Amino acid sequence: MHPHHRGFALILVLLAAASVFALTLQAAMIARAATIESRVLSDRAEQERNARSAAVIVLTGLGTTVERFAAQTSSTSTPPARGGAGQAPGGGEDERPRIELPEMLKQMLGEQAKELEKEARDSLGDGRLTDGGGITGRIDRARSRLTIKNLPGEPVSLRLTETGPEYRVTVIDSAALLNVNAADRDQLVRYFTAKSIESEVASALASQIVDWRDEDDFANPGGAEQAAYRERGIVCRNGAMQAIDELRFLPAMTSEIFDLVRGDLTVAGDAKVHAQTAPRAVLRSLPGMDDGAVRTLIEARQSAMLEPKDLDRILPIYAREAKDFLKFDLTGVLRLRVEVAGDTRTVFEGLAVLGDKGIRGVGLRPLL
Repeated sequence: MHPHHRGFALILVLLAAASVFALTLQAAMIARAATIESRVLSDRAEQERNARSAAVIVLTGLGTTVERFAAQTSSTSTPPARGGAGQAPGGGEDERPRIELPEMLKQMLGEQAKELEKEARDSLGDGRLTDGGGITGRIDRARSRLTIKNLPGEPVSLRLTETGPEYRVTVIDSAALLNVNAADRDQLVRYFTAKSIESEVASALASQIVDWRDEDDFANPGGAEQAAYRERGIVCRNGAMQAIDELRFLPAMTSEIFDLVRGDLTVAGDAKVHAQTAPRAVLRSLPGMDDGAVRTLIEARQSAMLEPKDLDRILPIYAREAKDFLKFDLTGVLRLRVEVAGDTRTVFEGLAVLGDKGIRGVGLRPLL
């Protein structure tokens, strides 16, 4: 064979080998990417299941009275056989995860806390707790109303296993939020100011909310009506907001402000807020409530079961008008927030629905 032909053939062989190598490398990279993606999705699903478990444990503890522990397993689930303390059903070492309730729940439940820990441990061990089927808890409205009042204005922390991450569960009543369709302009200004938003921006946001929901075309100072929105390709509703995301359309609203306030606001309910679980800034928005009055009310609800009759004793005279804006009955719908300590990216939000026979449903979604 001519040397020139041999050189050309060698080049073809080298090109073919390089192509095969490139394809093999590409396939390996795709496989590796798929493995990583699968692992991420699996880890995310496990985090969501664990977050749900933590929420159910806390809800069950909050809905249990110290007089009688009423947690029960789902009627459709078969409870696992129980061996002796620290023993598996067959007599060997018990491999089910150890559950230890937060100190706050232990103090609330007294001796009943051990039973709740045992139920949670059994249910988590066979997977029933993660779908809400393990500990349903018999939580009727009266009992829930009594025990939920002891909820502090801070998350309840617990671990599902000794070596696992710490989950922080925040529970508030759905009526604890400020209804942007019912609050007047002054109340909205007080709320935004309490969230450390600059006074001029707070005033503009309040005016723009009022202008968005009223039927006229007269803008409040700092507000905005149809003409201002038309330039941005937006149609002002001139009616009640249907979703909190509509706040994003306001000219003075920014992504940073929206993320700061979205958890405190709602478009449903009335002008009253739940006294035992309303966030600090929402309480600050009520007539006459300054920082001192808010601090006194929060300290009172953390240390004892707050009743309407206590308000005259707790609130200063100048803040008594706020009594007309406070409610004490639970709605039966609780808002949940579950965070993983030390991981700001892993946050879940959702709702829990209470019924006469217990927790009817718990739903969580990742907050992206």
